[in-house]
Amino acid sequence: MSIAPVGGTFLRSLYPSADSSSAPRGVSANPVQSASAPTSDTVTLSPEAQALASFNAKGITVTIIHSPGLSSGKQPARPALVANGSMSKSDFEAVAASFGVTAQQADQDFSSMDINDNGSISNGEMLSAMSSTSQSGSTLSENLRQMMDTNQDGSVSGTEFLNLETALVSREL
Repeated sequence: MSIAPVGGTFLRSLYPSADSSSAPRGVSANPVQSASAPTSDTVTLSPEAQALASFNAKGITVTIIHSPGLSSGKQPARPALVANGSMSKSDFEAVAASFGVTAQQADQDFSSMDINDNGSISNGEMLSAMSSTSQSGSTLSENLRQMMDTNQDGSVSGTEFLNLETALVSREL
């Protein structure tokens, strides 16, 4: 597992189709999802968010790193931690609440993400859930897409995807 800072240019170099201008707003890059226009209950991933989900499927965690040392050329005061731990139910509830999710919905999502039923979400379980957002059909996937869609436009941008992923990774032990 690795953590990589990412920007639009980096993603476009790896996934040329991840250019958000290549698809109309609200239209999924997934041909199965793009067969019909999204309804108010459906949230789709932008091409950039699709690329991020594919990173997750490969076990790569992508986060936003804010470090004043990186922009000034100076060495950061301390290196960024590599998240490879797990998240408790209360930590997941706190992240979910910051994205406007009720405690009841957070508990249901936590239970769905905790595949091995050990009471915590491992980094692998989190990556699996995040990567599943590129597929439709799962209640958990739709719930995560709705959680990510903070501006409620029916489409998850790469930034919205990264905001949730970064919040989850920052809560890992």
